[in-house]
Amino acid sequence: AEPSNEFADRVVVVTGASRGIGQAIAQTLAANGARVAIVDQEEAAVTAVAIEKAGGTMLGGVAM
Repeated sequence: AEPSNEFADRVVVVTGASRGIGQAIAQTLAANGARVAIVDQEEAAVTAVAIEKAGGTMLGGVAM
């Protein structure tokens, strides 16, 4: 599916976003215009790069 702007001007928080399903969700939301904040127990740097490559904006990440 081609990315859209369905989530433009929306802010989303994705938990468990450093890998797996959470990372895929964060990338998909970013590719569809969302500004994404991610929360995970692990470092979120990999997801940050993926979000930016998808053309999205990462608002911040929290490692717990």
